[in-house]
Amino acid sequence: MLRHLVLRTRLRAGSVWAWPLQSCGVEFSRGQSSAAQVSYLVDPVRWQSDPDVAACGDALSRREENPQALLRAAATLQQRLDLPSDLRASAGRAQAGELLRHAATLAKALRIDPSKPWPSTHHEHLVAAAKEASMLYAVAGSVDPLDSGSVAGAALEAQKFLLEVHLLEIRWLMPQVQRARAVAHAERSGSLPQSDVAVQQLSAAGLSSNASEEELLRRAVARAEAAEAGVAEAPALKKQLQVTLAGLMSDLSLACACIDKSCEAAKQMIRALCLAADGGLGKEEAERMSETAQAVWEHCTKSVKHLSPEATGEALRLSTELGAAILHFNSKQ
Repeated sequence: MLRHLVLRTRLRAGSVWAWPLQSCGVEFSRGQSSAAQVSYLVDPVRWQSDPDVAACGDALSRREENPQALLRAAATLQQRLDLPSDLRASAGRAQAGELLRHAATLAKALRIDPSKPWPSTHHEHLVAAAKEASMLYAVAGSVDPLDSGSVAGAALEAQKFLLEVHLLEIRWLMPQVQRARAVAHAERSGSLPQSDVAVQQLSAAGLSSNASEEELLRRAVARAEAAEAGVAEAPALKKQLQVTLAGLMSDLSLACACIDKSCEAAKQMIRALCLAADGGLGKEEAERMSETAQAVWEHCTKSVKHLSPEATGEALRLSTELGAAILHFNSKQ
């Protein structure tokens, strides 16, 4: 999937690298503050001898050998408020495209293996590059509203790429969750020898042998929430991500219930049901979430009698809220 996105992103990014520059020798005064109201395309000759514009055009032609020069030159043009907005937007697209190309190169070199430690540093560099490219496409569209349509497609591809980059960690985490779950189950049932393989697998993946299912699921939820923030301006992608987030929160709720963290289990399930209530789940997924929520509610309700008087009030409130959330969720299916 990532390889497909890398290729598609490269092709898409290439389509916005067009740079309307030709060599010409007309002088330009930086003091013209009204220039931002003028279109570059209406009178390109007027701007082409500007040193910063010429430098950016030259850097664009040499981006393969010196991509950092293009990033610096494009950033300089974007800060020049005396330049036409479409020229600054073009610089923004060039900068975003180069960052996306860099992110694609990082993605191609990234190796994800559930049996090995998570490549945290490499992944964070990839996330940073993809996030900045996505942000710059959005800025480019806002700088020149008349050209926002041509940027929208590239911006959406950048957001899809960023989403896929975030999901990589969740895909790596889920096998670790299964292993931690197996260890916990073996401990509860008293069959510790059966957990040896899972313990070894967790250790090989760079995790503690007593890594908990709750801890790993919280990490997955945090990554999904970061991914959701990155696609806030793309409703279809956000809805898709919310389904994933709801599933993770449901799993986290169940994990908390299994270790008698009733209040936390209720909170996570309420959040999961709220996210999933507006649709996006298949019939079987919706039924499974409803059954899980019902089981968590029953557990939370029964656990109230074992709580201290101080904790009973909150537990009863959360039990009531969870019951209402279940009814609302079921009514929407």
